[in-house]
Amino acid sequence: MYRKSLTLTALFLCVAACSPKPSPQTESASALSAVAGDRVDCIAPAGPKTTADELKSEYGKDLVFGDVGGPEGTQLMGAILYPDDPKRRIDIVWWDEAKTVVSTVRARGEDSRVTGPLGIHIGTPLAEVETANGKPFLISGFGWDYGGYGDFTGGKLSSEVAGCHISLRFDNVSGDGVVADGIMGEVQVQSDDTRVKAYAPVVTEISVGWPLPQGVKPAAQ
Repeated sequence: MYRKSLTLTALFLCVAACSPKPSPQTESASALSAVAGDRVDCIAPAGPKTTADELKSEYGKDLVFGDVGGPEGTQLMGAILYPDDPKRRIDIVWWDEAKTVVSTVRARGEDSRVTGPLGIHIGTPLAEVETANGKPFLISGFGWDYGGYGDFTGGKLSSEVAGCHISLRFDNVSGDGVVADGIMGEVQVQSDDTRVKAYAPVVTEISVGWPLPQGVKPAAQ
């Protein structure tokens, strides 16, 4: 069960903060990258050591610094890539005040056309993510602020394979899903549970992140 006692900022800044430190990016990380177009993965549009100055130099006016929405209405200081284009928008947050250590890169919104690891995108059905991961996975109960997040431990989307922590959030957006007991709220269920399948969730958010490196002081939010 996801513990709500974790600070809101820490939960959004790096969902990988309690995960084992990822191995250096290797061919496995590159294998999770999309082949073309706007994407969010372990190497694009930013890696863990990509600075704000480097991104600004690359994207120019398409990168705007400002508040990035966090959980429960919180606002975090970061940057927005393509802020005026919901199909391409990507949020970026750094751990430190100087914006030299990236914590999280995220794409979300029903209009998003950004591609994530292994070709996953907003709207990808749960079953297709299971196939990409190579196995079913745990998923937190739906219908609350920290609901619908997958835990890919042991799969192809795990941090050990990817080189960064991959977070996918799921929910039903069609309105046709069946809401059953035991899959809503502060619980965890298997993605291949028949009740979860009947709920018909799809990917609604894609993010990648890295834990706070030793010796780096997190910015005050």
